[in-house]
Amino acid sequence: MVAALLGLVLLAVSAVGLARAQEGGTVRSAFIDGIPVTSYSTGLNAPTIVIAHGFAGSAQIMDPLARGLMRAGFTVVSFDFDGHGHNPVPLVTGPADQNSSMDALQSALGTVVEWASQQPEVDAGRIALLGHSMGAGAVVQYAAGHPQIRATVTLSLPSAGGIEPGQARLPADLLLLYGALEDSRFENAALSGLRSSVPDGVAGVAYGEPGDGAARMAHEVPNVEHIGILFSDATLAASAAWLAGALGASVVPSSIAPVLLWALLALIAGGLLLVPVGRVVLGPGPDAPAWEVPGRWDLALVYLASIGASLVAWAVRPASDVVPLAVGAYVAVWFLAAGLVGGAWWLIRWRPRAGWPGLDPRAAWGAAAATTLAVLALVIPGTRSWASFAVVGSRWWLLLVMVAVFTTYFAVDELLVRRAPLARRVGLALGNRAVAVAIIMVSIPLLGAPGFLVLLLPLMVLMLVVLAGYAAVVSRFRYGFAAAVLVQAVPLALLVSTTFPLVSPSG
Repeated sequence: MVAALLGLVLLAVSAVGLARAQEGGTVRSAFIDGIPVTSYSTGLNAPTIVIAHGFAGSAQIMDPLARGLMRAGFTVVSFDFDGHGHNPVPLVTGPADQNSSMDALQSALGTVVEWASQQPEVDAGRIALLGHSMGAGAVVQYAAGHPQIRATVTLSLPSAGGIEPGQARLPADLLLLYGALEDSRFENAALSGLRSSVPDGVAGVAYGEPGDGAARMAHEVPNVEHIGILFSDATLAASAAWLAGALGASVVPSSIAPVLLWALLALIAGGLLLVPVGRVVLGPGPDAPAWEVPGRWDLALVYLASIGASLVAWAVRPASDVVPLAVGAYVAVWFLAAGLVGGAWWLIRWRPRAGWPGLDPRAAWGAAAATTLAVLALVIPGTRSWASFAVVGSRWWLLLVMVAVFTTYFAVDELLVRRAPLARRVGLALGNRAVAVAIIMVSIPLLGAPGFLVLLLPLMVLMLVVLAGYAAVVSRFRYGFAAAVLVQAVPLALLVSTTFPLVSPSG
């Protein structure tokens, strides 16, 4: 009763917070030549910002910043690049297709800018661009080739290669923001972009006045990393002030709603509500008496499985191309290999003593109910704050593949910890995930794992810990084994299969 009451209170607070974050202005959506576009406005003929998201992002992750800029007095237009969000068209990618990939980004950006210039809420003579990460590179290149773009703001620009040395007005009025907690390459890119026209330029100093076309500034956003920069009030304030000067506009003080906090509260509420739901649908009492896993073997399985998974993922990199999901293909191979290696070890080491969990029809529908609650706690607030979770195009069958992969991995994980007392179980689960994440990070420089995973580290850790908490709750009930597996596998599969970009088979 206490868990149910507290869960409902947190859920209500989350719902109210997310609803209030979306108040104000007029928001409309459209498909332009197959590109999903969203327009935010508070009036007609206003100075306009076209926003481009980053790799594995979407228009949704830019939504809080877009609304903040709208409340400041701008019309804002955002969209989904190929292979991202609600756009089902695969993105051409890969080393051999780098030019084609950039051409696709430029084409989409041009289509959206042209559409925006024809809308009544847009002042076609005062259009600026803002981009994050991959989108930052795209807007710099587009603005450099289109002098009608009055200003450009980059967030976490990965490379200054698109900024020509000595071209102080191309792109016009350029602001380069980077996070204080980001990898140094983003600071270096911002400083390189600044020094392409201001050789002795330093961060934090504006060179020229926005509005004259030749202004340049590199600026550090405090206390944020690669994703957090999108949700920082400092990012909003710096961007709005710069764009107001460049576009000759006056701005109203604004802020970014704390949508990530509301989404996190919903995830916590989901875990609390699993207590009464689990008791009803899975039955009270554990599935077997607790026992102590031998201490010296606690993490041996995890070490072996994680190292083996990294080696397998490295060895079968060409075969992973059959999964048309950038970075997600590597994730799928890694977790499947870890599950299979770990499962083989478990059969040899622990099965004679631990035994198989009991199966019962109640376990099936109880697991379905618990998993549905876990998915809703992630998806409903997520689609209103940071991710689209759009199952479009080939993402349908990729979702099924990911469910199978993560079910294999978390089934083995659950077999390892299911009979341990709660304190030991939590320690084992957290140790398992810490080792897995650490080995993936080490595999980036040593075995060529995708470096983009470093940027996702905070999100990876948060999701693995939250889902481990869900599993710990439902595992304490009589028919909780399948539920403990699926409340982790299905939400994570949905997140991976809908977040990483769809790519062409040749990519």
